[in-house]
Amino acid sequence: MVDFSIETDAAAGLALKLATDDWEVNVYGSVEDLSRLSEIRSANWSERRSIQAGESAGARAYWARTGDQAALMIGRDDETWDVWVTVPYDVIDKLVREIRRYN
Repeated sequence: MVDFSIETDAAAGLALKLATDDWEVNVYGSVEDLSRLSEIRSANWSERRSIQAGESAGARAYWARTGDQAALMIGRDDETWDVWVTVPYDVIDKLVREIRRYN
């Protein structure tokens, strides 16, 4: 189970915290940028499509569909990433609804 929280961040706009019992990732980005996650199902990783939305640990955050979940890839680009975690679509859907409340 992936939990999330959203806080406002003066520099980036929003600060997303995604976490399980085993890991935690913080992603920072604008409302507009992170709202693009609503398109996650069309960002098919096997077709080398991804959405660049936000930053984490000083690197870009890329999101893509991979199988029956979304992938969050953090790194220089979406092919040479340094961190990869998966997030269920239902969590992404809830996340997008919450992000849109900040508009």
